[in-house]
Amino acid sequence: MKVMVAEYAVGVGDDSYIAEGKAMLTTLLDSFQALGHEVIHPEKIDDFGEYIMKNSRDCDFGIVIAPDEILYEYNRNLAES
Repeated sequence: MKVMVAEYAVGVGDDSYIAEGKAMLTTLLDSFQALGHEVIHPEKIDDFGEYIMKNSRDCDFGIVIAPDEILYEYNRNLAES
C-alpha cells in the first residue's frame, strides 16, 4: 500500500513547529514502513494544498497533520482528490 503522510511543519518548513512536526512525521514514517508500506511526504514545498491534491491520487491512504486552524482545509483537499 502507498501512504501519503502530509505533515505541515516539515512540508512547508515552518520553524515554529518543526521539532514537533519531525517527531510526528518520523513516528508515522517508521510505523508505516515497518508494516511494509511505501510512504511519501512533502518537504519544504511552496503549496501544501496542491501537493496533497496532486500526490494523494496515487496513494491508497493519506493522513494530514497540521495546526487546527488549517487542518480542515487540507483534509478537504485530501478528500476531494
